[in-house]
Amino acid sequence: MKRLFSLLLRAGLFLVFIGYFIVAVIVNTGRLELWIHPLERFHLDRVECLRNGTICLGTYPDEMTLRRLRPATVVSLLNPRLPFSRELVEAERERCRKLGIRFVSIPVSLFSQDSGAYDNLLSLLQTPGVKKPLYIHTYLFDRRLESLKHRIVVEDKPVE
Repeated sequence: MKRLFSLLLRAGLFLVFIGYFIVAVIVNTGRLELWIHPLERFHLDRVECLRNGTICLGTYPDEMTLRRLRPATVVSLLNPRLPFSRELVEAERERCRKLGIRFVSIPVSLFSQDSGAYDNLLSLLQTPGVKKPLYIHTYLFDRRLESLKHRIVVEDKPVE
């Protein structure tokens, strides 16, 4: 009798644990997604808007992000000469064409200390023909966007 009671207690605890696990997975599917898609840990959807939303800086946009932000112009800082970036730039160019968004590619090297690329980008922002709002991005929100944000906000470069 004692053995049967011990077996039933273990089976009951096992079923409670399995039930708790199933409920936890259903309730916290976002956490499960981190294990399925480990790159989600890098916050691939980070977006910061400046100048009353006329300039947004962020990560590589998917179609849903572009539909949500509705930019008139998308500026990619990815280098299309690199094989991985080339595929991303071409896919994004096609996505922007499909959504009726102007696409501009201005490659800025991640390790470049040359401010000329940033000056070219700032001159593009000052060009009257560039439609706003703009979405400027790299793959991950990295130092290129932080540097551009610094130049726009802290140094107060006129971009309107």
